[in-house]
Amino acid sequence: MQLTPIAPSHAPVISALLRLSFPDGWSEDAVSSLLELFTTQGWLALDGEEPVGVILLQLAAGQAEVLTLAVRPERRKLGVAKALLEQALAHVLQSGAAEIILDVAVDNAAALALYQSFGFVEVARRKGYYGSGESRTDAVVMKLSL
Repeated sequence: MQLTPIAPSHAPVISALLRLSFPDGWSEDAVSSLLELFTTQGWLALDGEEPVGVILLQLAAGQAEVLTLAVRPERRKLGVAKALLEQALAHVLQSGAAEIILDVAVDNAAALALYQSFGFVEVARRKGYYGSGESRTDAVVMKLSL
């Protein structure tokens, strides 16, 4: 597996990965707009030429935020998310940011366990943050001080 820095040309691939991973995946236009911001950083995980995962960060004012971390469903539990998060954390440390934050669905046990294994701690909850209509899920806001 190879990790490659994201580029604006990756918007269609990133959007496709997000739609595979989340019920409310991001449109290609939304991803394109985000990738045009100088504060957006990220990496694609590739198995040969096949994109299998992505992490997107926003770096600003001494803080980093994980905007999304997604892995193709059939490639989960194989270390892809761990490798992407390790790469992102190394970059954030090098940037001099003091902390990194993220949010994750309260029912996403695998992601919660991954983040906790890196030392992230819960700092807040956002009620009904994910989903729509009657099927809404809380978000756990997590932080890692660097």
